[in-house]
Amino acid sequence: MTMPNNLSAPTDLPALIAQGEGETLEFKRSVAELEQVVETVVALANTRGGLVLIGIGPDGRVVGVDVGQVTGERVANRITGNTDPAIYPSVQVVEVGGRKVFAITVAESDNKPHLAAGRAFKRVGATTVQMRRDEYERLLLLRRQSLSLIHI
Repeated sequence: MTMPNNLSAPTDLPALIAQGEGETLEFKRSVAELEQVVETVVALANTRGGLVLIGIGPDGRVVGVDVGQVTGERVANRITGNTDPAIYPSVQVVEVGGRKVFAITVAESDNKPHLAAGRAFKRVGATTVQMRRDEYERLLLLRRQSLSLIHI
């Protein structure tokens, strides 16, 4: 699955959805899964970046979301407020097959590792998994080393 170069503007979503979930694409059926969305956003930022689509079933069927009940701002605030260091994704409402879908675009972070609820996650294929302690510590050490190089 390839992502467009301009991560803020997903292109041809039906074609991306048809490819199915992968390392850089995750489907969530509804906003009731926001806790898992936050974990996936952290995993994407800690890995290669990607796209989370809320309103798409695990089988790729477009189910849509009721945008009147939950705004993109609330989704973005939930992500930002539950990630450390904070992640500020692009959250857009897009139409796919006549239904509204939240498209959350996440860039690969230069400030990894990020945590969700105190835990680090990464993408392995089409799944979000908790990062092992040694992986987390290695990323933390790399971040500290890069910060110390900036201050030289």
